[in-house]
Amino acid sequence: MAVSAEIQIRRPKGGAAAPASRRGWTLSSLLREAARQLLPEPRPAPAAYEHPSQYTRACRGVCYSDGMYPGYRPTLFTRIFAGATLGVYLAVPYIIGLIALAAVWSAWARGAAALVLATYLLPLGPVMVRRVLDAYVFLAWRRYFRFSFVFDEPLDAYKDYIIAQFPHGAFPLEMYLQHPDFERVKLLGRKGFVRVAVEHGADILPVFMFGVSQMMSFGPPWLMVIGRRLRMSVGLLYGLWGTPVPRPRRMRMAVGPPVRVGPPLARGTPEFEARVDAVHAEVVEGLRAVYYRHREAYGWGDRELLIV
Repeated sequence: MAVSAEIQIRRPKGGAAAPASRRGWTLSSLLREAARQLLPEPRPAPAAYEHPSQYTRACRGVCYSDGMYPGYRPTLFTRIFAGATLGVYLAVPYIIGLIALAAVWSAWARGAAALVLATYLLPLGPVMVRRVLDAYVFLAWRRYFRFSFVFDEPLDAYKDYIIAQFPHGAFPLEMYLQHPDFERVKLLGRKGFVRVAVEHGADILPVFMFGVSQMMSFGPPWLMVIGRRLRMSVGLLYGLWGTPVPRPRRMRMAVGPPVRVGPPLARGTPEFEARVDAVHAEVVEGLRAVYYRHREAYGWGDRELLIV
């Protein structure tokens, strides 16, 4: 599974300029800065084609894409546009809940609920449409979080990998494991992806997403106490100012060295589960290693990781 990315370390021409405060304020610089803040940021210039064997030579250390750089700050337009669209996306569970509640009284709400249920008939496979992947909204989201990434070692662009990424995001189990003083991820009992990797002989990439756990909060705490007694999830996800808009924390993807799985092994063979257990243990240690290797550079030098 070959994956390519356009990587630019330097600020592109015509891209995000340095704020006018760095050069001294004048009337013309104020007007230029106002226009820069209120208009959509330009897309980065398309990079020339590179052979997959050259992908890892584009940068060393922490990498930035989409015209960003270490001191980049998104403009006001980007923050508002990305925040609004992310808020709508993360509010979907609440919107569905309100539709279900209103369906008791409203025929329009019942029709909307029927349309929501009809989405279960859509195909489950990924829809890899280039025009969708290149949509401005995803560019704005990456800039909103000032997305960066770092690889501990070069990867083979022609090799298949399974990505073990933690934490996953807003909706998975990790949202119930958040803690203000340390990172906590659920991995010790998760072996399904390891079984798939062993069956297909695909190496596993341990990936830690720095900043994800602080974008949203889950609560209030008294509802979580009730949820534990009822043995069900009770609570609300909230972010900026108590809304579904995530906090604009820096997101950094740290990719550790691949965990070698070995040749494909069919399920049911005597040594299958033993190899799954061995590979899973290496994945746990690989995730822990990549976290502690990069936490100080991200700014979490005293923040511990607990794997449960």
